[in-house]
Amino acid sequence: MELNEPRVFRVGPDFLLKRSVEDLLTVAQHEGGHADITRIGTGYFFQSEKLRSLLNVVEDLRVNARAMDRAPGRKEAYLRFLKDYYYESYKNLSTDKVPDLLPHEAFLQAVMSKVYGGESPWDGHEVVGPALNKALPHIEEAMRSRPTEANPEEPEVQAHFGKFEEVLKEKILPIYDSLYQESLKEVEKRLEQEAQAGTAGKEKAGSGQGAGRGTIDPRDLSEKARKLLEDRAKKIADAHGPQGTRGEQQAKARKIYGSGEEIGPEGKPDNTDARPENQNGGGSDRLEDFLDGRHQDYRRQQQELSGKEYSKALSELGRLPDQVFQVFDQLLKPNTDFEYEGHFTSGPKIDVARAIKAIEGLTTRLSVFKRKTEPTAKDYRFSLLLDASGSMADNGPRQRGGLGLATMFADVFERLELPYSLDAFHDSYVPIKGFEKRLRTSAERNGLFNQMVLDTWGGGGTNLRQGLAGSLKRILEEQRKDKRDREFLFVLTDGEETHLEGPEVRTLCEEAAKRGVIVVGIGIGEGMDSVRKNFPVYLTEKNPERLPQLMAEFIKEYVKGQVEDHNCGHAH
Repeated sequence: MELNEPRVFRVGPDFLLKRSVEDLLTVAQHEGGHADITRIGTGYFFQSEKLRSLLNVVEDLRVNARAMDRAPGRKEAYLRFLKDYYYESYKNLSTDKVPDLLPHEAFLQAVMSKVYGGESPWDGHEVVGPALNKALPHIEEAMRSRPTEANPEEPEVQAHFGKFEEVLKEKILPIYDSLYQESLKEVEKRLEQEAQAGTAGKEKAGSGQGAGRGTIDPRDLSEKARKLLEDRAKKIADAHGPQGTRGEQQAKARKIYGSGEEIGPEGKPDNTDARPENQNGGGSDRLEDFLDGRHQDYRRQQQELSGKEYSKALSELGRLPDQVFQVFDQLLKPNTDFEYEGHFTSGPKIDVARAIKAIEGLTTRLSVFKRKTEPTAKDYRFSLLLDASGSMADNGPRQRGGLGLATMFADVFERLELPYSLDAFHDSYVPIKGFEKRLRTSAERNGLFNQMVLDTWGGGGTNLRQGLAGSLKRILEEQRKDKRDREFLFVLTDGEETHLEGPEVRTLCEEAAKRGVIVVGIGIGEGMDSVRKNFPVYLTEKNPERLPQLMAEFIKEYVKGQVEDHNCGHAH
């Protein structure tokens, strides 16, 4: 069974023949739960298959709990399926998926059996049993970190995943890792025995040469054992991993974060191979070693940056965010000086000329005083709607331009401490960040942007109408709670509409203008003609990487008063 975009299930005939409709609904709920709340997080658990297998097993528990929260009427049927699959059939599962389970593998299966059946066949195991009892309270804590809302905002989903990931890393991983070390010893012992048996057979068949060589190099043995465990871990990770779209996201994450090195509980590579021939030595003056070191440093920097979409985009913008910040700061900050206004019958300042006229009888009104006016804020609010259709996911200018625009938005408005929203669209409207959510740290921004790229970017067609309608709905709902003088909604797109249901884009823009929302279309690539045709206010740019600069220029023109008629004006 597979979940495809946009959340359409494809079911094979074997499943339909072997399973009931209730089972079909349960699996659909489970995979839908992954789509709702499973995220990549910091990417830590995609550095190795060992870590991914732990993540996927415990995440399955959290997703199941979320799915039963959403449909309490099916909870009994859902639990019945889980008990049958993970408790009653645990022997079949372990035999089919991973024969001869090792301690850390048995722990993962025992967790599922214990949660859904109340006990596991490994409860009495001298190593697995105590580890299981120690880990279960932390696993329950990790399961509790899940959204309770029916349709939570994306930052809320990620915040819960962040807490889940933290519990998994800090409290459960050390227990799991101790079992992994036991598994490693056991595999090394098996490999050593196989090597000895092979050597003995050769010696018996030969003339006795090679006596005393019954063992292999321990360092080679350890490397071989780790490779074997990683291969086995992948089978567990895949068996428990999300199917369909979330499976694709995990595959992307493994390419981005996977190092191919064994990761210890502190998150550092466990470099056990310390043979002299593999060490350059800090004092080496060989040119090859120097160049190799520089290359390794570059690879580390690129790998670190590849997992931080926000930081990567920000580094490419140079000083532009600072310049845009100054423009927005000038536009939005309160007036620094008060002024005197009048006229009143009392106040701290007298208008002398008006008072003389009153004394001489030239005016009968005695309103000759002025009062201070307090500084007032220019009350604007800004939103950004990004085209995340398939053509934007080119890992080139279009993707960099769109992410650069979003990065500049986040950087500038977080510094100004002003509310802003960030949404996207492809086949449908995708809410990403609401006005109330703050992203105060780079880690929070990287988390949001990483997830946006993995989950949203390159999602299909160009449903511009639904995307625009969704963003405008968010803005108008916020207006009812927090009225602003003027709203700006910037809409980036690179192509013609592929979905034509609902009100036309121009109609939506004109209706928005009546509510004080200025919709600014930004067209790139093939989208330039479409934007000119559909948006009363528009910007166009051939080079997508100039988008942040383009918006900065538009705002500067607005500050100077050069954009006067927002219902029919345009800029190039």
